Amino acid sequence: MICTRQSYGRLLCTGLYFFLCGVEYAVILPTLNGYLISLDGPTGFLGIIMSSFSLTGLLSAPIYGRIADKTGANKMCAIISNIFEIIGNFMYFVGGDYRILWGARLISGVGTGAGSSYFGMISKTTTTKQRTGVLSMLGFMRNVGMLTGPGFNLFLSQLDFKLGPFDVNEFSSPGLFMTGMWTIHTILVMLLFKDVPNDFWAEDIEPTRQSNNGMLQNSEHSNERTTSPEIRIPKTTRSFRDEFLRQEVLVCLLVSFMSWVALTGFESAATPISLLFFGWGGISNSFMFCAGGAAIIFVYAVIGVVNRKLLDRFILLAGCSGGVLCYSIFTVYSTVLYFRKDVENPDWLLPIFWVDWIILTMCFPLIIIPMMSLYSKITSIETQSFNQGVLLMFAGAGRILGPLWSAPMVTEKRLPILGGLVLILMFVAVVLICTTFKKLVPRDNQTQTNRHTTNGNALANEKTPLLNNDKIHA
Repeated sequence: MICTRQSYGRLLCTGLYFFLCGVEYAVILPTLNGYLISLDGPTGFLGIIMSSFSLTGLLSAPIYGRIADKTGANKMCAIISNIFEIIGNFMYFVGGDYRILWGARLISGVGTGAGSSYFGMISKTTTTKQRTGVLSMLGFMRNVGMLTGPGFNLFLSQLDFKLGPFDVNEFSSPGLFMTGMWTIHTILVMLLFKDVPNDFWAEDIEPTRQSNNGMLQNSEHSNERTTSPEIRIPKTTRSFRDEFLRQEVLVCLLVSFMSWVALTGFESAATPISLLFFGWGGISNSFMFCAGGAAIIFVYAVIGVVNRKLLDRFILLAGCSGGVLCYSIFTVYSTVLYFRKDVENPDWLLPIFWVDWIILTMCFPLIIIPMMSLYSKITSIETQSFNQGVLLMFAGAGRILGPLWSAPMVTEKRLPILGGLVLILMFVAVVLICTTFKKLVPRDNQTQTNRHTTNGNALANEKTPLLNNDKIHA
């Protein structure tokens, strides 16, 4: 990441965007079910609303990405996404009918699609050595938002007054709060965010000079590394088949889908399970998500420290293996509850549920961050925003199916089915990673091929920059 005043402004706005996404998640999700109940929403509508939120994000992500790749207008994408968030959250505040909540979350979901333009910008303005760490920092910011969100909920839950014709209470106040937060973020983006040209690419190179025989050689000061803040990359065209129909790319997309089904499935089932077995309400669920956020932040901090020593594919495999462990525990205790029907609110379930919840939340960053980082290294840098949009589409499909599948399954008879099927899904994800393990390394970029020297190209890996030290852009 190039350290300039403009880059700091972009990074601040980007980090704040993911922070607010985490806050929105933490203040709305714990109270959404209660909001629906207060509006006489039908049973199971919670899953529909959560899936609808993901659906519009899924559909809009490639559009934001395509605009960002073609025009470099990341600032415009950020402002437009914020406008959707403001409108959606204000509708959520107005409420009055469960169908309005549905429309509100549909509109807010369009705002989340801008993540593709943010991720594409990060991929183009960081080296491969920096990328996993920077992505980890953005995930860290999102989960700081998730961790602080319950604190806001403690305050918002105490509100009970009228603002003109609208009621401000524990259910509607999160919408008003997020409307204000996204408005502030929009102002900051307009003031601080500066676009970078869409055909520039940040990479580390060594100073070189051209000898008399035309060969590129290190200068007398070659031991001093310099950073070329912006390297203009030539436009290259790669077919859809060459870009996406490769085994390693397909595995990343499929594993992303499977992982999000598993992660959001448990996440969506957690609040109904806590109500079914423990009688928890909004505040207790807020503390549960707060504990999960703390566990995630710890893992993000670890990834930020060790990302240059551990390959992305190893971290990804560890995360998916943790998902297998999580759903194995889930399947076992849900099966025990199925056969022991005479047991109501068992005391032994609470610690097991907490352990399983912490394992799941710790798997989040171990899957999501190396997945995005590795995917950015095996696809074209020139169309990175669109490529990230495609990845977000598969992730969004998983976020849609997860809540739709899990929410109606939260009964003592159906929980073993939920756990068993998702356990199989995560096991398949682990098998796919293992069978493609040797191919899950960054491919030689076409730009590198055009710049190769007589020394040849070294095999790229997760720890090496995309430009080798003996290469320079003329």
